[in-house]
Amino acid sequence: MEFKGLVHEGKEDYESEEARQVKGSRESYVLTEENGKTRLDISSEMGEEYYEQMSQAWDRALQKLKQLA
Repeated sequence: MEFKGLVHEGKEDYESEEARQVKGSRESYVLTEENGKTRLDISSEMGEEYYEQMSQAWDRALQKLKQLA
């Protein structure tokens, strides 16, 4: 997935300074099967300044994926 902007309070933002800073950042999610188990690999190409924010989002997303699985 490639970022083209942000969503803030339910509204898409492509023009703000912060939106322009994340534009072009990428995330990749790959599911594979290993010995009857599913493995999820996540990689990211974004600035360090977004790591903490995204880390919290990934924690919530991974909990949701676990519930769905």
